[in-house]
Amino acid sequence: MKKLILSAVLFMTMVLTGCKIVQITQPVSADKNSEITVTLSILANDVPEPNAHKGILGVLLPEDWEVQSAFYRSTLGNGTLAFSPAWTDSLVRCFAPHRFEGAMKWIGLISDQGYAHQNPVTIEVELRLRTGGAEGCFQLGYLVTKATSGLICAGVDSWAPFSYPNKIAVPVGASCDEPFKVERAETWNALLKRTSGWSGADGIYSIPLDGCEKPQGQDHLILFSDTFIGQVDGNGRRVNATIVNNTLAWLQGNQPIADNISFLWGQSGTAARAVFTPGTATAGASDFYWLMDGVTIDTLIHVFALRLYITGGGAFDFRINGVVVLSFQLGADHRPVLVQQRDLPFFINEGGVSVVFGQAILPNDAVSGNRHQDGYIYIYGPRDDGSGKNMVAARVAPDHFLDFAQWRFWDGQGWGTDFMACAGITDRISQEFSVSEMGDEYVLVAQAGSSVVVRFGETPVGPFGFYQEIYQCPEVNISGNIFIYNAKAHPSLSDEEGLLISYNVNTFNFAEHISMADIYRPRFIRFSRNEAPAGIVERITPPAVFRLLQNYPNPFNPITRISFALEEKNAVTLKIYNTRGEVVATLLDGQTLGAGLYTTRWAPQDHSSGVFFYTLESPGWRETKKMVLIR
Repeated sequence: MKKLILSAVLFMTMVLTGCKIVQITQPVSADKNSEITVTLSILANDVPEPNAHKGILGVLLPEDWEVQSAFYRSTLGNGTLAFSPAWTDSLVRCFAPHRFEGAMKWIGLISDQGYAHQNPVTIEVELRLRTGGAEGCFQLGYLVTKATSGLICAGVDSWAPFSYPNKIAVPVGASCDEPFKVERAETWNALLKRTSGWSGADGIYSIPLDGCEKPQGQDHLILFSDTFIGQVDGNGRRVNATIVNNTLAWLQGNQPIADNISFLWGQSGTAARAVFTPGTATAGASDFYWLMDGVTIDTLIHVFALRLYITGGGAFDFRINGVVVLSFQLGADHRPVLVQQRDLPFFINEGGVSVVFGQAILPNDAVSGNRHQDGYIYIYGPRDDGSGKNMVAARVAPDHFLDFAQWRFWDGQGWGTDFMACAGITDRISQEFSVSEMGDEYVLVAQAGSSVVVRFGETPVGPFGFYQEIYQCPEVNISGNIFIYNAKAHPSLSDEEGLLISYNVNTFNFAEHISMADIYRPRFIRFSRNEAPAGIVERITPPAVFRLLQNYPNPFNPITRISFALEEKNAVTLKIYNTRGEVVATLLDGQTLGAGLYTTRWAPQDHSSGVFFYTLESPGWRETKKMVLIR
């Protein structure tokens, strides 16, 4: 249990306290120099909270937009939010406006009162904004937290959740093209849903054995860390299960075909063991390996591994005390042979600062298949000084990969020899992530809270844009103990439909690993960019009548969007009903909206699969449509 739960600390996903933005209702378009209404539903689940903290709301707007007023409602009390110069300055310092698309600014608001609470509480915020004089597609942002020093800059989504981008087009009738397409990769999900032998694992890296990052049917070595070995019965419970620190799989080709994958682990008599165990001169007797990324160079496979050890008796009492490069070939049975272990000298974990290389690799040499080859292999990792994780980078020519004197480190201006002078390329990354070529750009894939996020960059070392949420992971609804982490791309396992991305699912309650064996395994999605460039505004005919549109997607999981059109300013109510006619959610409750096309979203937290109905009402008009939730 100690080793399995390490991931909760390694990847900074503990949500023992915090808040989240549950829903944002915002018009999809608006007129120039007009007033619009935005509503936010915020869940504060940091309980118990004995101190009466005020609330902070940060609003990211175009420079010529203004906040007209802001009100909040909750079971604890109602009130207003007022402009705060001090909190505006904090937002500007932590999230510089120039890093966002267009000319943007922050406005920081603080509540008139603070509240203590013993149970989770939902706060509804109504913002009235005035648009500016420019036409286009604008990306608004909303950040919420409590008025406590240090939370905004900490880069932890459970403390200061930030929703960006929320798009709105000007004028009314225009629309912002959706830049991304995301869908679940169910054939890959099914590949790792197993009931015998290997039955679930942490972490997943894929190494193409020909060194090419582009999908061309090549064989792969797949890396896992903490792994359950044993059986799963017909009720989904683990039986006679044991945990080993790391395992492998050999995949013939690059397609999710069950007959083409073999799972490998070590053996000592009848007991399962890890494939790799520490063997360098600096390793301690109780050390173990957590596998990171790897690369194939000529006939050798090189894999980075974190070396860890338990420091005490608690599940979270551990320390990272080194990074090792494992170099080997595969034997006839696809198991590692002639394994060599080398301590990587570019590691520090002391004085409140940690630097780790090897969490992500971008081969960009002649065999990588990338468009913009420059002859180097890029090795990335997080630098953490207590204020959040920043991505740092090294690079080396493949012929000198194991000659550590040849490694060079990005210092913000060029490539130097001092790894301690490496510059943060982009912040708010997760411990594990990936950097891959995508078209003429580079895409960084990471995890933020329970979402998969991406950033696009111009070169392997940026500059990278701010992260954009592409997928909310539905597994968090399994229980209140679930957390998501480790999102990364697998370009050589991808196909023409999009970039294959994995993320991991875990639970803080170890008993759930036994009673619900299906929790602990990677999940997969496909991600692609639409052909139309982001930010293009297309004029459409304004609605001539009241109109409720079919939700999209439908069926859906975990989130769906509901759009409707109004021909004139009016008060509207939008509610969700179950098949018994009971109201399960109120998305709009009599808000007055102007003429135009609007969209909101529903992300049910506590509902299982089933049919639901959504009804839009306005004076003299009512319409209902059906939707289906699939878990």
